[in-house]
Amino acid sequence: MRLFFALACLASPAMADCPTRADLRAGVTLVQNGDHFIRSDFELTGDGLREVRFERKDGKPRQRVFVFAHGLLPLGVSEGRAITRLIYDTAPERLDALSTEGSTVTRGTRIGDNGAPQPVQVAHVHDGVSEMAILGCRYETWKVRETRVIDGVIQGERLLTYAPELGVVVAQEPGQGRDGYAYTWIGTAADVAR
Repeated sequence: MRLFFALACLASPAMADCPTRADLRAGVTLVQNGDHFIRSDFELTGDGLREVRFERKDGKPRQRVFVFAHGLLPLGVSEGRAITRLIYDTAPERLDALSTEGSTVTRGTRIGDNGAPQPVQVAHVHDGVSEMAILGCRYETWKVRETRVIDGVIQGERLLTYAPELGVVVAQEPGQGRDGYAYTWIGTAADVAR
């Protein structure tokens, strides 16, 4: 019931200026409508950037909570009782210079449900600049190739579309068993409340 109420709120065409990183303190919502529905509520908290993601695909609901050190670098994810934490050895702010640096490697430790620490490396490679429109808002975006290595083994590769002005990933190409997505609606917490 709550999900349908949220959808009705998101249908409202009235919206203030296009959201930016500055709006993350009060909250920004991004939505992908369609057969694979995604609603991501982003908010900048004392612990980092928090995303509460509600998904519905093939009639099955799913909810996860992510906390990010940077929009490209998660600190942790929880789904139900399963919690994974990531602790990094290098400053995540380096990713803000990815378009000029070309690539970065962030090293750290992954701690899963069993509590065992595992070394992790996350490589980000800048793969070009483009633009993405979300509900009439246009954002410059970076294509970013991400490779995650855990205990010396490649665990996943993704092609992401990151909007630096917004500070979050706005699309992901499908691949390696992952669904792709691209947000089609954006608004601040005030827009959702209207």
